[in-house]
Amino acid sequence: MSEFSEKGDPEDHCEKYELLMIGMGHNDIMLCKMCKTYLKGSASIWYRFLKPRSIGSYEQLKRKFLKYYSHLCRKVKDSEALVHCKQRENEELGDYLARFKEEAGMVTNLDKGKVMGFLTAGLDPYKGSDRRDGRKEGRKEMDRGAERLRDRDSAVFTPLNALISKILHEIKGKPGFVRPAKIKVPNHKKNPDKYCDYHKDKGHNPDECYHLKRLIECMIKDGELNQFIRDLRDGLGPKENQEERVEAEEPQ
Repeated sequence: MSEFSEKGDPEDHCEKYELLMIGMGHNDIMLCKMCKTYLKGSASIWYRFLKPRSIGSYEQLKRKFLKYYSHLCRKVKDSEALVHCKQRENEELGDYLARFKEEAGMVTNLDKGKVMGFLTAGLDPYKGSDRRDGRKEGRKEMDRGAERLRDRDSAVFTPLNALISKILHEIKGKPGFVRPAKIKVPNHKKNPDKYCDYHKDKGHNPDECYHLKRLIECMIKDGELNQFIRDLRDGLGPKENQEERVEAEEPQ
């Protein structure tokens, strides 16, 4: 597991760290003490400057950590949330575009038509000379953001031999099982005919839930749920299986 250095999602880091530590049988005290070994750079400095005896549990340490790095958390948002992202006083155009891109990357179901309007509306009116370049660069950034979202939708996970919804019922209550953040999407935009038992909310089914698939993938990488990994040989026909067995039985 790699260290956190202000370049990733702090919630993902905590999730992977907890899965690793709990899998090794560590208790709450060890979770607090071992945390510093998975931090580096400014994150390590943040840990060292915590006040002595200010932490009473790992949950308290986790809350402080996520609050300090809340600007990096990939919260689930709707496109309308970008209306609040505006160019700050004395903020250069490039810095504004980078910040807007980061905010847009946290949006689900990105509406490119609305995004461009929010981007231009958020420009500082006193920096009008930069507006034309901002529109052009912003359009490119939004295209790249949409492409990243498509990449997420096409993410490749370990082949499984059971439905995601069935695996969910098997892992509930086990070490490493973590509930996701609440989906911040207006109710009128959710599909009322679909319900995700993992998010405890309407809008999609557990078998198509990206966050649940990612949790299962993390548990598999930590050596759990091996019983749900599909044997790729199951997809071979009788002839292929027979040839594979014969080849395996031949003396070296």
